Amino acid sequence: MRNENTKSVIVDFNSNKDVNINKLFRHIKNILEYFNNEILIVVAAYGDGIDFLNVRSEHIAEINSLMVNKVEFKACNNSMVSKGVTKADLINDVEVVPSGLGYIIEMQLNDFAYIKEG
Repeated sequence: MRNENTKSVIVDFNSNKDVNINKLFRHIKNILEYFNNEILIVVAAYGDGIDFLNVRSEHIAEINSLMVNKVEFKACNNSMVSKGVTKADLINDVEVVPSGLGYIIEMQLNDFAYIKEG
């Protein structure tokens, strides 16, 4: 949850390559450390980026660990439909948004900083 005094960043992510996923995790941890966990980080995954949010993903433990630190993960419904993915295929607590790119724009219009990963 965000209030007007919360530091916030939206992360644009669209890769299913392990090298990019691991870089994403490393960068999120670095940001959390820099801001002493006093920042809201939201990862908006679309395209191939939704693959790592799958319940069969080898990255579940890392994602759950980040969620404990209040990192949020959003999955693009447009990408899910095109890939035949349902909400049941996603890790618990991943929120589905209608459009990943639309959501990223909305967050930027609400004063979220922007980072492109993947």
